[in-house]
Amino acid sequence: AALAAAAVAAGLGLFLKHIRRIWHDFKELASALGSGAARPFGLVLIALPLFLTFGPFWLLLYWTVLAFAYSSRRERSVLAVAIVVLGLVPIATDAIARENLLRRSPIYVGAVDLAERREDFSVEDGLTSIAAAYPDQADAWFLLARYAERGGDYPRALEAYSRSIQADPKEYRALVNRGNVRFIEGDYGQAISDYEEATRRDPRSAEAFYNLSLARSEIYDFKGQEAARAQALEISRRDVDAWSSHPPLTRVVAAAYPVRDARERARIVRERIGGERAARAGSPLVELALSPWCLAPWGALVVALIFGAIRSRLGTAIECARCGKAFCARCKGYGGSSQFCGRCARLSARKEAIDGEERERDLIATRLRASRRRFLLRLGSTIVPGLNRFLTGRPWGALAVLFLFFLLLVLAFGGPLLFDLTPLAPASASLPARIAAAIGAGTLWLLGMLGVWRQTR
Repeated sequence: AALAAAAVAAGLGLFLKHIRRIWHDFKELASALGSGAARPFGLVLIALPLFLTFGPFWLLLYWTVLAFAYSSRRERSVLAVAIVVLGLVPIATDAIARENLLRRSPIYVGAVDLAERREDFSVEDGLTSIAAAYPDQADAWFLLARYAERGGDYPRALEAYSRSIQADPKEYRALVNRGNVRFIEGDYGQAISDYEEATRRDPRSAEAFYNLSLARSEIYDFKGQEAARAQALEISRRDVDAWSSHPPLTRVVAAAYPVRDARERARIVRERIGGERAARAGSPLVELALSPWCLAPWGALVVALIFGAIRSRLGTAIECARCGKAFCARCKGYGGSSQFCGRCARLSARKEAIDGEERERDLIATRLRASRRRFLLRLGSTIVPGLNRFLTGRPWGALAVLFLFFLLLVLAFGGPLLFDLTPLAPASASLPARIAAAIGAGTLWLLGMLGVWRQTR
């Protein structure tokens, strides 16, 4: 959001900077139809996409193309970056949206909830739906069993662990945890069977060997206990020491569902839910890259490069260094400084031949143009701080300020259309960060207003 807003503001800022020159050239082009048609036809050319029934997005690209032809080299580089970013924003947004959907999956949320002990039992409804729709989804059954075990419903936990084991022949964690439930209920023989099967499925499972040693000690198989504990120590001495120093209330160690694995599991589940529809749609990245949202900005950059080369060869209007009026070689004629329009060149060359009334009219017109530019600059900077940097020849500084301002703004006033910074985080958790972002955005706005008032004073 911040990149897109900064790119849009950069295009509009440079268009407003060069609007006088663009308007002059359009009027000169329209003057071929007659002096009376210059202004109306020039207005049509300025807002051409709207007259062709295109929307604001196309008008923005059109104005960016126009501004590109009148910009300096540094300004053109800023516009090029802004246009490329506009084309990449839809792809980035789609990628973030897909990641957000994965992290809102019941499997991912359930893994986070269990790892952080948030006691969010509402996640069980989503897991139950997945398990009911796809009975062979081992991860959903495993997490449902963890919730049942956490709630003390051991019969339901045993059933869910068994369903998880049936769904995935390679699953060892469900065997470890089912053995734990049987250990808690005093069924040590069945617990040992589960632990031994878990060690066969994953010979590097330290928790399976550790729990097996505890279960064998309960039936006085001390030789087997030592063998299992030695194997656990060989796999991970640090974990075994930690479990021995701070044993859980149940003594046995549960096989966790790592959050780092939950994202990939959630992606697999989502792809399966999408099924044939996702397969028919093809690659979403390619489809999005070929959509108008991406091709239009990149196509506009190609048009801007071509149009800029043509306008540079034909020549563009410039602003008079004295009165600020835009002029071109055609309307100026010959003689005088190249930085002065024809009228200012004559005034500076023949001061004694110009009467006072004409000088007064010229002065009023100059002040009016300066007043309009000052008003436009102050109004634009009030809405978007940093636009004044475009007029002072600091386009990269302006782009950096714009991006930082919009970034702080969207962080401060996030809502349902934006993504949470942390899954499952309560609203109060991000409040200090939002307040700090709001203060930062307000500070940038005040500094921007101070700068523009100093510049236009």
